[in-house]
Amino acid sequence: MQHIKTKPLYRTMEFDIRRVKRAEIDDMLKFRNAIFGHISHSQWEAMGCTAIVAKKGKRLYGAIPLQYRDFKINPRLSIPVVFENAVGVAEKARGIGLGCAMLDFAARSLRASVDALYVYRGGERTAGYRFYRKTHHGDLYYNSTLILNKPIGANNNVDVLSIEEAVPLEKTLLSLFNSCYGRFGGYWKREKGYLRKMFDSHVLKNKDWKFFLLRRRGEILGYAISNPQHPVHRGGCVYDFVGPGIAAREALFAKIEWIAKRDKQPVTMEANREHPLFQPLIKRGYTVKGNSPYIMGRIIRPDRIFTRLAQNSSLLKDLRLEAVTPHRDLVLNRPARPKYKAKLYLKESQLSRLLSCRLDMARALETNLIRLSPLPSGLEKALSKIFRFCPWVSFGIDYI
Repeated sequence: MQHIKTKPLYRTMEFDIRRVKRAEIDDMLKFRNAIFGHISHSQWEAMGCTAIVAKKGKRLYGAIPLQYRDFKINPRLSIPVVFENAVGVAEKARGIGLGCAMLDFAARSLRASVDALYVYRGGERTAGYRFYRKTHHGDLYYNSTLILNKPIGANNNVDVLSIEEAVPLEKTLLSLFNSCYGRFGGYWKREKGYLRKMFDSHVLKNKDWKFFLLRRRGEILGYAISNPQHPVHRGGCVYDFVGPGIAAREALFAKIEWIAKRDKQPVTMEANREHPLFQPLIKRGYTVKGNSPYIMGRIIRPDRIFTRLAQNSSLLKDLRLEAVTPHRDLVLNRPARPKYKAKLYLKESQLSRLLSCRLDMARALETNLIRLSPLPSGLEKALSKIFRFCPWVSFGIDYI
């Protein structure tokens, strides 16, 4: 247990900030659910979460649930992260830095097991968004809501399955997903057990999921997952979509839209310009309803991420690399006998992007967005090759 003293503006309060104990989970969920939407104990268990709590005596003043994930940042690399969600602070303890203190504790206490803190967050003019920027989270991925208010689809031979009927097909479905999105990052690594985990533990757990399956001569060509009970986007909200090829894409959306038209509902999907579906949906008549940050990140183990990004590069043994931000000094690579030394000068938000494969280093150096102490040109090119931009895609089914 770590004892942290906070310094509020008008009074002094002391909190014990630590990991939640198993016996405290029900009380923590009651505290969380009074502020945010309901999550049951069984959902919590299925989600594989932990939480950071802040207590004074026996009373709970703050809680941050954290879900462990292997998260794809580029086609060959996934990193262990926790996704923060529902940062809750009791009303009388707000404005004194307690939320920041809990996140700082999370970053320190989780260093052994995870490389970054990630969060789904929108609303750039909200207090919540400003909170994450204040706690050194950088914007990694922007998303748009695409909406079709007057669905134009038609009934066809696309099958509509229940989740129970779809889960046994998971091996084939995951293979399809990886073949369609393998060149992207930005999503929870898809592997055996993914579908059951999501549909048993998702914060939107209900019985309204529809699984659209496209088959030709017995072969599965594509699928989509939809749910009409989205709390904001009523209608055919598409949470996941795999349609490799124009014909598969058109057939799946025609069926989704036909059902939405029958039910007099719009169709929505979250995507942005990096997503291969963005332009086809715009051409189909979908319009952009909004655009805001969607995934934000705070790097806590830059050294471990760099080691994996630089795998098989001679820079691992030749270059001592440091990063300097306005808030901290970091060592990204520490070889025993380095031939060269270099420092990167950048902001925390840029560090988050660089180590999440969301900032092209060569371009950032060229435009003076970030700075690097002098290195031989060949080494600078080799370092820039390690820090290459990777397009991301994101899916509503991963949201927490």
